[in-house]
Amino acid sequence: MVELEELVAEVLEHAVPFGGALASLGLPVSFNVGVELGQLAVVLASIAIVRAIGSRLAVQLQRPAAYAIGSLAACWLLQRVLPMICR
Repeated sequence: MVELEELVAEVLEHAVPFGGALASLGLPVSFNVGVELGQLAVVLASIAIVRAIGSRLAVQLQRPAAYAIGSLAACWLLQRVLPMICR
């Protein structure tokens, strides 16, 4: 199980470069803080759900959850890329 310290370190590792990229685009730092807090909330909620339903059921739900997340990501990718390709 992921420890809270590892989780915070991972979030910060990704937040710093992302924040720099957003700043170069002229977006305020508060935008990046909001994004990172949202991600942290999702991860903490996921950990709470896994602990509540038990590790055995969580293991059984890993594959369907991974396919659902991957399918959603593929849809978002196509929504963004197809308009650029099909001009």
